[in-house]
Amino acid sequence: MAEWTKAQVKERVAKRQSLERADLRDLDLGGLDLSGVSFRRAELRGANLEKSVLRRANFSSADMREAFLAGADLREAILQNADIEGAKFDGASLQEADLTRVNASGASFERAVLSGARLAFAELDTANFGGATLKGAMLSGSNLTEAYLGGAKLGGASLRDARMPRANLEKADLTECDLRNADLTHATLHGCTLNGARLGGIQASPSQFSTVIADWVDVATDGADQRKIRGSDLAAHIEGAAMGRVFGTAGAGAEADGKRRYFGEGDFLGGAHLEFREGSLVEIQSRFENCAITLGPGAKLILGENGVFEGCRIEGAGDILVQGRVTESGEGPSIVGPRCVVVAASGSLVATVKQPAEQTRFGFEPGCHLRLKITR
Repeated sequence: MAEWTKAQVKERVAKRQSLERADLRDLDLGGLDLSGVSFRRAELRGANLEKSVLRRANFSSADMREAFLAGADLREAILQNADIEGAKFDGASLQEADLTRVNASGASFERAVLSGARLAFAELDTANFGGATLKGAMLSGSNLTEAYLGGAKLGGASLRDARMPRANLEKADLTECDLRNADLTHATLHGCTLNGARLGGIQASPSQFSTVIADWVDVATDGADQRKIRGSDLAAHIEGAAMGRVFGTAGAGAEADGKRRYFGEGDFLGGAHLEFREGSLVEIQSRFENCAITLGPGAKLILGENGVFEGCRIEGAGDILVQGRVTESGEGPSIVGPRCVVVAASGSLVATVKQPAEQTRFGFEPGCHLRLKITR
């Protein structure tokens, strides 16, 4: 039982005194104005804070398991490292709140507003975010395994930070979720459900969608329109969109005529001669050794983050995006006549490039590894 009464809490708050480490278990504090109060390391398990005003309140490392905070105002509140397992935040306002490293397993945030909230490294497995608003939220390194995000709005949310573990959405339910313009680059999507999800403008790689479950998704970027594609075509659409962002083309021709190829992670190819026709769109996440690759005019080759070219030769007037590793062996040049070569931040290019008469366009993202010789 709590060591405090509601009256004592109100008196202490009126005197602007903290409630750090206070035992408030199962106490009814509903409807109180507790703005800016410090509850650091407090015991709030099972407490009722329904519709309480908790703006900028500090709940760092507090025990709030099974607490009831439906409709509460938690804007800019601090909940770092708090244990909110099984707590109810339905309809609560959590804009710009800091929930870094919270344990929110099984918690409910149905219809809650978490715009701009920080949820990095948060344990959110089996949590309920049905109809919640997470626009611009930071979810890098969070665990959303088997979470429910049906109808949630994650427009502009970021699940990417190369310094953190991947955000995990394995087996999460994102049915009719709005993910437009979200950064999913470092998210694990294995087995998640995306039926009817809105995916226009997302940042992601095709391989992330190899095991998702979706009859159809909406890839329109304009909220007033709808552009349905089959779930089985999603990886190819992402592939074309990624190349479009890098090279300034929508990649529509390759989508329309089916000239797409994909070499998956873990595969190996040695000593092969591959030719990709004009307008082809190719992603390689495999290891290629001593292969000869010919690109037709305008063909687009993506060497993904898991892809490796060792001792390979690439020839032709195509566009090349290096996210993985290219290492030249023996006498160069190993890349001949490309129209465009871009090396992403994750990429490594150790090679000699022989330019065509009209000269190659180059692009190098900060952080990439280069040992490059350019000849005519």
